[in-house]
Amino acid sequence: MNYRLKDDELITAATFITNDLVNDRAEIEVLFPEINKKYETDFIAQTATVKKLDSKYAKTKQQTAASQKLYNHSDGIHKQLNVLSLKCKRAGVQTGLITTIKKKLHNLDMEGAHQDLLNLAKFVKDNIEVLGPVGVQNDFPDAITDEAEKLLFLNGVQNSLITQGEKLTEANQKEYKKLRKMISYIMNAGRLTFEDKRRKHYTMSDLVQRMRSFNQGKKDDDNDTPE
Repeated sequence: MNYRLKDDELITAATFITNDLVNDRAEIEVLFPEINKKYETDFIAQTATVKKLDSKYAKTKQQTAASQKLYNHSDGIHKQLNVLSLKCKRAGVQTGLITTIKKKLHNLDMEGAHQDLLNLAKFVKDNIEVLGPVGVQNDFPDAITDEAEKLLFLNGVQNSLITQGEKLTEANQKEYKKLRKMISYIMNAGRLTFEDKRRKHYTMSDLVQRMRSFNQGKKDDDNDTPE
């Protein structure tokens, strides 16, 4: 089976292989002396190293999700501003502030857009008698204020994750590559050492199947709600 383990699959794979290695290492060592007790210890240590990096990598994925949520909210506000702009033009009310906010959203100046949105809420409230007849609701100022506060909150979440998060550096990638090579060597050695049913454990197809069964089992446990 031609299958390359993804970075976020390496820990699960290494865990299964560690169990096999601990049980079978002495026999593998006869044919492959390099896979001795020290190699086993080094493999476990390398797995732990990558596991720590994995938690940092997870933060980058959280950051991506937070950014997408922020941008989706920004897009929603932008659409509301387009509608408001047309209504303002129909009522003969200036739209300069709306244009400024749209530019700030486009430039990802969320804090600046937040403050201007609060100013816009007051502006609309002051002109509601003129804007009402063209379809601007009385509760628009409160609604756009809520949208502004949510924008600021989502921006804060994103900034926090950017500060905390740490994308995989070249040095980190070396650690992943090192573990990947160790996994490959152990699996090849085990497959060449055994002729009995244990040989299957050192094939990629069996490893992937065990990983998928494990992951599915975790999902089932998560969905298993006691009555």
